[in-house]
Amino acid sequence: MSIYQIPTISRLQGDGLCDRRKRPCRKVTVFGTDFLNSTNMTCHVKEFKVVNGPWTPNNTQLRFPGIMTDLVLADCYLPESPVAQGYFHETNEGTPAAGLMISVSNDGEHISYKNLTFISYDSACMSCSVSSGCFLKNNSCFINRYCFAPNETNPIDWCYECLPEVNTKAWTKRQANLPPKFSPTTEYFAVYQETLELTIDVVDPEGMPVTVSLLDGSPNTAFVRDNVIIWNVTNDAKTQFFLKATDACQATSFVNITVALVVCPCQNNGSCAPHPNKPRGSGFYECNCVPGFTGDKCGTNIDECQSYPCVRGIISNFDDLSNVGHLYVYM
Repeated sequence: MSIYQIPTISRLQGDGLCDRRKRPCRKVTVFGTDFLNSTNMTCHVKEFKVVNGPWTPNNTQLRFPGIMTDLVLADCYLPESPVAQGYFHETNEGTPAAGLMISVSNDGEHISYKNLTFISYDSACMSCSVSSGCFLKNNSCFINRYCFAPNETNPIDWCYECLPEVNTKAWTKRQANLPPKFSPTTEYFAVYQETLELTIDVVDPEGMPVTVSLLDGSPNTAFVRDNVIIWNVTNDAKTQFFLKATDACQATSFVNITVALVVCPCQNNGSCAPHPNKPRGSGFYECNCVPGFTGDKCGTNIDECQSYPCVRGIISNFDDLSNVGHLYVYM
């Protein structure tokens, strides 16, 4: 068969329809005969409008690679479809459907006599056929010429959704918005003068971001940063915090928590530090011991002289202000 043989094409994969909800529509299989396994195989494409809108088709014939995959099959690569699925812009109008006229050549020059129609579309609101074009579905939203299915969320504002029974041409404020949920834990613990950084465990059932704030009645010196309460612990036995959680769509929930004062268990002037393997507010601490003591609670005396360094049994202590030296001799 000559490379100049003109292919005969009969139909396209999917009857020439490509749903952007299911695939990118950047390739289509062509059914026909007289295909050649040639590196020069070319798909000749011309864009056309299917529905009214701002998209302007390219009036020139475009050329894309073609690949013979079988005696009666060839794959045509295609330009990117202007149909944007799952996208929305408030001012720039969308394109719900677009068309291509496709023909094939084995050598890039001798083109098939027949052109086949290919339509890419958004099935959320469009019903299409290559013979009659595309029409709007009843139970859908067509907002600024973008397609959305019932209950589909606005891609740029989760608080609004497509509710065709309310409005088919505009977003409707979300009808069901569950409030954030706080952790069931409401009692926490801290030691006096600790700088408590207490992470508030709160989640939104729909996965929206949540903001935690303090209400009146909470300590004036406390504040919240990134849903973490930061507070210098006072000597009150118990302190209450009144919290409010707000999601991105303004659904709110409330909880009161209590921080109870606990005694630092560290002995011999050891200091409490938050336990590295326990959450803040759990009441678990580890002890930083002064020199000369060790143990979980600094209860073991290992060497008194590590706290009072001496030379040959004599402690020397010089007053920096008076330069007067004092000698203490251990007997």
